[in-house]
Amino acid sequence: MSFMILEKHSALLGYPNETQQPLDANHHDVCKFTDTHGPNYISVVGALRSIVNTVQTSKETEEIEKGADEDIASVTNLLVISGLPEEDIAECHLVRKLGTCRHFLQSEESNNWVDGSSSPVLWIYGPPGGGKPILCSTVVDHLEAGHRCAYFFFKHGRQQKSSVGNMLRSLAYQTTLEVPSYRRALADLARSGVRLDHSDASTIWKRAYLPMLSCETEGFYWVLDGIDESESSKQMVELMSATSGFKSPPRILLPAIAQCFQVAERRIPVRSFAWSSNEDIRLFVAEEIGYLPSDEGFKTQTTNGIIEHAQGNFLWASLVLKRILMCHRHEQVTKVLKKTQVGINELYHRMLSAVADLDLQDDKILAHIRLSWAMYAKTSLTVHELSGAYSAEFRPVIDIKYTVSQVCGQFVVVDTQNRISLVIIPLKTI
Repeated sequence: MSFMILEKHSALLGYPNETQQPLDANHHDVCKFTDTHGPNYISVVGALRSIVNTVQTSKETEEIEKGADEDIASVTNLLVISGLPEEDIAECHLVRKLGTCRHFLQSEESNNWVDGSSSPVLWIYGPPGGGKPILCSTVVDHLEAGHRCAYFFFKHGRQQKSSVGNMLRSLAYQTTLEVPSYRRALADLARSGVRLDHSDASTIWKRAYLPMLSCETEGFYWVLDGIDESESSKQMVELMSATSGFKSPPRILLPAIAQCFQVAERRIPVRSFAWSSNEDIRLFVAEEIGYLPSDEGFKTQTTNGIIEHAQGNFLWASLVLKRILMCHRHEQVTKVLKKTQVGINELYHRMLSAVADLDLQDDKILAHIRLSWAMYAKTSLTVHELSGAYSAEFRPVIDIKYTVSQVCGQFVVVDTQNRISLVIIPLKTI
């Protein structure tokens, strides 16, 4: 005959993480064991062993975390960087809407790039002002859910944000948070007395990347926005091409306007994706227009007007919408829709400077020809048609498509049908 000596609730003391182990015994022999093979003895020993292992594991975890913190502090001193570039992601979150960039995330190119079944470099090209930073922030959030990801957003006119060296320091710091072996290697380099805060990009690459990160066998991702706005897009392409020698090359997302990746394709496989922000502009405008104090019919009319005039330029759409929401009359909205240019001037001035700063007279002549025909021709001409009319000027050019975007300050592009056309349509309304 057997019966319960003590109810479970009476046997518990209520301490945190208390270990419970029922035994088949009474008050007299609960701590007395006849041999080491009895079930009570085995149960007690097992419970004690579990407690000891838990304490040891907890202590080891504390030691590991302490060591990791010390390593990160050393890496911070080595790179002279204090944190993640989270402010860039936060800015994009302010204008991102539910469903933004869904068409890209669901595309074959995106899925193949993420799962590793395509080229390690995915080049996303599109017009200036097309919302590529928002795309990058969406991809970063998507990757961070289950992948090791580092990112950097270049910004023209800001020294800290246009420096290739700062980009490398930031990526290195972010990677140390994800890859323990790389963190320890950089920490050891820091403890040896090396500092990279004043080093150029080439030195950082040689000291912090080639001997360490190039040997990593587990994959990781880099999302780099706006390399056109870096101090040297050519150097960026060279560095990205050099990753082909890594044991496990990083999978790199590069939204950019420049055609320089045609050169990179000779050294590393590059997959391209034509980016259009029309769908995302509609999502953004459709939600924000709700703040306009007007009837639904006028809101719909205004939404369609913004999308039609924007022609894929997210920057222009966001600027004009911001001014429209400050209007109190219908005629004011119509006027803003036709005239807005405040805020986009910086982008245009930078693009114009690229044309004005051309060194070679031959390049200036090419820019004048292409810009003139792109702006004033009633129908877009093909490269072949324009080359026939200006054979002397075009014949010496090695790569027409690459040269068009470079000498025309990104105002002109050659599309998939080899037609030359303006990139930013809203420019005509200014």
